[in-house]
Amino acid sequence: MDNYLWHTSQLGDALIALTKRLGWKNEEIQLSNISSEVENQKEKINNRITSLAEMIGIKAEPVMIQYDGIENLLRKAPPAIFRIQKENQAYLLIALNSRGEMLEVLGKDLLKHKLSIGTIRSIFCREIETPVRDEIDELLDDAGIAQRQKSKAREVLLKERIGKKWIGDCWIIRQSLSESLRQRARHAHVPARAALLIFSYLVYYSLWLFSWWLIGRGVLQGHIDFSLVIAWGLALLTLVPLKMAIRWLQGILSINVGCLIKQKLFYGALNLNPDSIRHQGIGQLMGHVAESEKLETMAINGGLTGILAIIEIVLAAYVLAMGFGGLFHLFMLAVWLIVTLLITWSFYLKRKKWTDCRLSMTHNLVERMVGHRTRLVQEPPAKWHEAEDQELNHYGDVSHRADRLAILLTSFIPRGWIVLALISFIPILSFRNPSPASMAVAVGGILLAYKALQKFTISLNKITGAIIAWNYLKAFFEAASQSESPTALHLISSEDSTAINDSRSLLYLRDLDFSHVTSSKKVLDGCNLKISLGDRLLLQGPSGGGKSTLVSLLTTLRKPKAGFLLLKGLDEKTWGANRWRKQVVAAPQFHENRILSGTFAFNLLMGRDWPPSQNDLDEAEALCHDLGLGRLLEQMPAGMMQMVGESGWQLSHGEKSRVYIARALLQNAPLNILDESFAALDPETLKGVLKCVEERAKSLLVIAHP
Repeated sequence: MDNYLWHTSQLGDALIALTKRLGWKNEEIQLSNISSEVENQKEKINNRITSLAEMIGIKAEPVMIQYDGIENLLRKAPPAIFRIQKENQAYLLIALNSRGEMLEVLGKDLLKHKLSIGTIRSIFCREIETPVRDEIDELLDDAGIAQRQKSKAREVLLKERIGKKWIGDCWIIRQSLSESLRQRARHAHVPARAALLIFSYLVYYSLWLFSWWLIGRGVLQGHIDFSLVIAWGLALLTLVPLKMAIRWLQGILSINVGCLIKQKLFYGALNLNPDSIRHQGIGQLMGHVAESEKLETMAINGGLTGILAIIEIVLAAYVLAMGFGGLFHLFMLAVWLIVTLLITWSFYLKRKKWTDCRLSMTHNLVERMVGHRTRLVQEPPAKWHEAEDQELNHYGDVSHRADRLAILLTSFIPRGWIVLALISFIPILSFRNPSPASMAVAVGGILLAYKALQKFTISLNKITGAIIAWNYLKAFFEAASQSESPTALHLISSEDSTAINDSRSLLYLRDLDFSHVTSSKKVLDGCNLKISLGDRLLLQGPSGGGKSTLVSLLTTLRKPKAGFLLLKGLDEKTWGANRWRKQVVAAPQFHENRILSGTFAFNLLMGRDWPPSQNDLDEAEALCHDLGLGRLLEQMPAGMMQMVGESGWQLSHGEKSRVYIARALLQNAPLNILDESFAALDPETLKGVLKCVEERAKSLLVIAHP
């Protein structure tokens, strides 16, 4: 195993070798001065792996390995990094892929090697199994279990005894979602599969034409040989597996591209600038969801259908060129395609208006439903539906125009081509006397073009819908492509890093200005503030005075328009957003915070590594008692593991506020910011909560109304 295990000091080289072997990174990546010795501690190794992965441009997701999930993880996690403890020293196993019972690993010689999954499992499980195995074997002997059943019984009892125990660490390596769709598609082998699909369809269509050419030649010659029938039958039989392969490739491409689009949209939604959606209502957000579904289905189906339709048009043009019409029919087909594109453009404009109208109606309907009670009181009943009737009338007019063009595109274009092509026979036959064979070829080409135009117009219909949906969702893709640049903090030596962390100066603001994108009025104008370690500050002001905006700036959720903001003497670009937010933790206002559907422990410890250790659970439970949530825990049948949220245990307003406070304190950050966190507490509870917060917070900024 020594040839396959990387020392922790080789982390940078191992990650670069892994990404190059997977084909994710081709350019040279310099990680000088950062592949130094890493202390043999889980937290230190985890921080270093995630930091180096971020610098390279990939993601390393930490996962705790449980005894009963080790084999499944070894099969499904790769590409991944596994930490193996050997002689009180941590080593890393770089897994590239898994095939059956074998795991492909990257050796120190940068070559691919195969190891048995059973062998790697034994390395992880030997230490934890040994104390229990002898006891279980003795129990099985006393029970008189047959030898052939003993192994299976031992496995079941081992999982029962130690199945949920942690036995190691793993980091699942994934591509960064900030990469462009083109890059991610290339890494997912989408272009290669698309090329294979096009080639398969070309072969299929050519073979299909060849089969009919065989029969057509025999018919035109007046006799059909038995050998010709055999050849025709073999050609048709060959089409069956080709068609199956085409359908399979279409399904694989649809799944791959659909996953890429969904991942990109989800990542973009998480990275949207809060100011870009702060004025959007529920109806508009619902419209975005509907358009995202339309983008996926229409782009995939329309794109694949369009590619196959273009292939058919090209082959139909080739057949037409061989018919008696020749270049004249080719010219007519080219003109008809131009007419098709002009109608498609007009249809696109009408459909865009229809989509705008539909989304506007969706937004207004949802807003009316939300404000229904207000309308009952403030608006006369006679006027309740005036605006709705006007919207429906307008929607009907716009829908009629769009539907008329849709029918013109999908029905008139293919059928119109047939009529136009047949009419063209009249002048050609007046001046020429074509042979039956050339006549048959021309008619066949016209029918092939008709079939291709049917597919082509259907694909254009779907593609226009996808383009319109793209215009609405473009902001999501742009947000997803805004990757955080590698931070300079990685290059700071360990001595300087320790000095930074021990610094007494925390936050320093000077001449900070901020205004929202939709307004030229400054929310903050020349703001100055200094917070040192151990400070206890109270910030009061009227509603709309910019207190919560200041919190979003201090946590880097928003960027200042002018001035500068330093944390321990370094700016946000040097720290990086993730590390900054580990130093400055905020509990936002009640309406901006959430109790998620999960366990009570998860809602408390979501700012820490998950799953939590027993020490984490004990600390969280102790904090709950200090915050006055002990009685709530006693009422919960499952204690810290009780499900809460929308489908679980219901918490009161005050209990939720204290959960938000606990969530912030449990992150053990140098600075905690509590924004209106005490407003829902009664005086007696407030007294105990304030005492707990003052004792546990290293530095504290409390925001409240005067």
